[in-house]
Amino acid sequence: YAPAVDQYRKSIRLNPMDAQAYFNAGFIWLHQLAGTEQAIDLFKKGIAIAPDHEEAKTVQIILDKTGNAFQKDA
Repeated sequence: YAPAVDQYRKSIRLNPMDAQAYFNAGFIWLHQLAGTEQAIDLFKKGIAIAPDHEEAKTVQIILDKTGNAFQKDA
């Protein structure tokens, strides 16, 4: 799964406003690489970019369950 994360990192470097890339990389970290902190960081960046994105609600639930609710003012 590490090569997939590397591809998402490249995608984010090319288009830092691609919320989907942040969400996808976050899900890989969370479910395959046991990187909860990395996933949370990526999820928060994705929500900051596109709070109305179709995956933002799912990601917000994950953040809420981990005690890391996204706050716009933070």
